[in-house]
Amino acid sequence: MLQEPDNVHSRRAVETAIVVLHLRTTTQIDELMRYASVEIQQRWEYLGPSVDKSSGRQPAGMLFKQIDDALQWQSDDIGEYIRHEHFALELTEEQKDVLCPENVAFEYIDYQTLHAYVPFGHGSTGGTMAVDLVWEGEDKRWAYFNVRLFEAATAKELVKSEKYPLLAATVVKALQNFESHKTLKAEESGKIGREDNDDDDDYWSQFVQPEQPTPASTKTNNGTAKKNTASGSDNGSDNDYWGQYDDDGGSSADGENDHAAELEPKGLLVAGSETQGRLCDEQQGAILQSVELSLQAAAVASQASGVLEAEFLQMAYQQFHAAKRQ
Repeated sequence: MLQEPDNVHSRRAVETAIVVLHLRTTTQIDELMRYASVEIQQRWEYLGPSVDKSSGRQPAGMLFKQIDDALQWQSDDIGEYIRHEHFALELTEEQKDVLCPENVAFEYIDYQTLHAYVPFGHGSTGGTMAVDLVWEGEDKRWAYFNVRLFEAATAKELVKSEKYPLLAATVVKALQNFESHKTLKAEESGKIGREDNDDDDDYWSQFVQPEQPTPASTKTNNGTAKKNTASGSDNGSDNDYWGQYDDDGGSSADGENDHAAELEPKGLLVAGSETQGRLCDEQQGAILQSVELSLQAAAVASQASGVLEAEFLQMAYQQFHAAKRQ
């Protein structure tokens, strides 16, 4: 990203900061935009002060407030401090002690965004003020991005403060700080994820865990008992479920289930008479119709009560066999 040595970047950052401070002192906005980042240029375009159309001018205090708000990302009195100090292109000896390459701090925001902070004074309530520059790789220059106040007693303590772990005196060290901080955050994130999983396990373990269901025994065609294996088949689970309601009984000699005959509707025919047969047929039809209507009414009532289809069929199956045993 950067090919020049760190001392060259520090010197160029200081040179840019001096020009920016001078242009802000003299309010030369058009010239300042030449040294501004794309973000500040856009901010000025949308937030720059407007002229009072009724008088053609604004009060100086209000105008400077609007200018400062458009040229920085926070509202404070740093702009007033800059105008009061009268920064010129030729620094005073006192200003040179602060505005020097040795005090420049660098910080990587991400792998593509590098900032340089050039201290230039101390805030009214303490701390160190600095010009915030951002590296624009396409133009290979440091561009004005902001002015900000750091909670550091002196400019030299800026890179030593624990409150700003990413700051460093060199670009290389700033990159190392960023990578170390990124690795630490990733480790903490993974640790938090593991702790969350452990908490979940501890939470659920305090409850009684359900026992694994025992496979139901089914009957093979030759009449021997055989346990169903846990094959994961849905059909197997259905067979296990319904098989527990089957009556105890063997299989027929031809291998068909004994219940097949029981489930067939039994006729009411009386052998030896066609008339009796027709009457029996009519009675059977009436009975079947009555049963159908009863089942229909029961089905409607079950749905209204929230009974599931499988539960309804199970109850009907049980009642059918209970009536047969009576």
